[in-house]
Amino acid sequence: MTTMDSLVGAPPAIERGEQPLVYARTVQRQRLGSASSLTISLVALGITLVTMPDLHDAAYHPYGLLAAAPLAYVIAIVLGPLAFAAAIAAHARGAAWVALGSSVLVMRLPLALATDLPLYSWTYKHFGVVDYIQTFGTVAHGVDIYHSWPGVFAGVAWINDLTGVETVDVAHWFTPLFQVALTGAIYVCARCFGLSREASLVAAFVGHLVNWVAQDYFSPQAVALLLGVAVLALLGRSRRSPAASWIALAIFAAITVSHQLTPYWLVAIVAAFAVLRWVRPRWIVVLFVAVVVGYLALNYDIVARYGSLLQFDVLSNANTNVEGAGSPGHALSSLAGRATTAALWVGTAAVWIVSVIRQKRTRRRMLALGALAFASFALLAGQSYGGEAIFRVMLYSIVGCALILAPLLTRALQSGIGGRVRARRRLGPSRRFGWIAQTAAVIALSVTALASAEANFGGWFANRVSKDSYVGATEILLTADPHTLMIGLAPGAPGRTVARYTEFATINGAFDYGVNNWYGWLGYDFRSDEKVTKMTDDLVAADQPAVVFITDQMKIYSDYYGMFPPGSIDRYEEQLRENPHWRLAEETPTLTFFELELGDDD
Repeated sequence: MTTMDSLVGAPPAIERGEQPLVYARTVQRQRLGSASSLTISLVALGITLVTMPDLHDAAYHPYGLLAAAPLAYVIAIVLGPLAFAAAIAAHARGAAWVALGSSVLVMRLPLALATDLPLYSWTYKHFGVVDYIQTFGTVAHGVDIYHSWPGVFAGVAWINDLTGVETVDVAHWFTPLFQVALTGAIYVCARCFGLSREASLVAAFVGHLVNWVAQDYFSPQAVALLLGVAVLALLGRSRRSPAASWIALAIFAAITVSHQLTPYWLVAIVAAFAVLRWVRPRWIVVLFVAVVVGYLALNYDIVARYGSLLQFDVLSNANTNVEGAGSPGHALSSLAGRATTAALWVGTAAVWIVSVIRQKRTRRRMLALGALAFASFALLAGQSYGGEAIFRVMLYSIVGCALILAPLLTRALQSGIGGRVRARRRLGPSRRFGWIAQTAAVIALSVTALASAEANFGGWFANRVSKDSYVGATEILLTADPHTLMIGLAPGAPGRTVARYTEFATINGAFDYGVNNWYGWLGYDFRSDEKVTKMTDDLVAADQPAVVFITDQMKIYSDYYGMFPPGSIDRYEEQLRENPHWRLAEETPTLTFFELELGDDD
């Protein structure tokens, strides 16, 4: 085959009654669609790379990165679905792979190239666990929950020792690499569940497109999800090759020692598969349950600190952990995320119900896919998972929803322009309806891309970590008395970045909790110095060493989520400057921190 033929893929077989001329036109349209798709993909990727410096230096905007970015980058996001749709319509699988990869890079490369450090201050709490394992070759069981589920951290520590790479560099490039791997895993999973190659590509693209949850940062959750999709693929294959179940069980064990929640989602799916006779051997579900229950028993002392395992309060568990009154920017990104999720769930449910009712031949497979899509809702009967359960429900539902929607989307994309050319007598109203379906599918994918990007990038400036805060927080952990409290008014400073954090956490597990968790502080305007004076007097009376971090990120985070009235953190900082017990220890363009001066005992 020529290079173009390999990108186009095998042309569809000539239907009965089709003439050679019609067949030739089909091949011509396929090649045109493939060339168009490749061109659009390369243009989108080129625009992204060219605008990357502008994204890096973008000035703060309350509506997030898309509002601050050049219009060309927003156009590049929309070009991704157009390129992919053109490739699928032309049956050009090679071009579709290029479009998929290009779209992933367009929407995820900014997290690596437009930032100086990994996004999200909570990413850095994983660094200290990796550093501890590298330094001591063991874990500090009981210090926090991470040391009892150390699988991913141990793996990264091994990679760091083997390659000499630093954890911060791994974390910086983790998101784009993870998303590329996840889309590939979804494709394999779709193939294992019997979808065609083109429908599997569509499933992978949908999975990438709707993943706005921002759980693709350096974390055990992300790695567990990726491995979880591999488990699902193997289980889907086990009906033909029962040995696949045993490989899935081994991977499941690795997930179980790495993340607290993902194994229970997988167990629910394995149980459903066993009932539906979609896994072989069926009794292997007993071993899956034994692995997860056994490991929970070994670490029950840690889990018990976080309250009851099962709360059975769905409405309460569905609440998020977002504090504050919010802002217009946050409201917009939340609306974009909710709309994307609602469209995904409603659309999937509708397609699934119709398929189960009408397609008797594939009913059992659709029931199995329904378990993939909706089993995660059972998590809401357990715990709120720190206010993040609803986000996990969305995250875990992506794979199943993508597999259910993919065949219908594939037919829609191939039903109009660029699809198979049929004999003249087959053209007419049905063909025109096909163009409508194709156009609707392209519009739906494009709107989803923009909505997902807004939901993902809306908090860009609130979550962008500065080098000053990273270096400053790490320096304190390395040098300060481990009895020291690290006080922040709001999230916005990286913490627990090195192994020595365990000394602090052993003395006080809440040594770096923000004062937004203190009663009466959230929403305070600091027009009076009452709270600062009270806090200072209490710390001095207890002879408690303390430092206060104030970063630009905290101020933006507070404004974005409406945690404190505008200007509150500036007033808080000024009150600390004027209080004689607080010494200005360091001040940079993005960081200010104060150290509490305690009197001598004599």
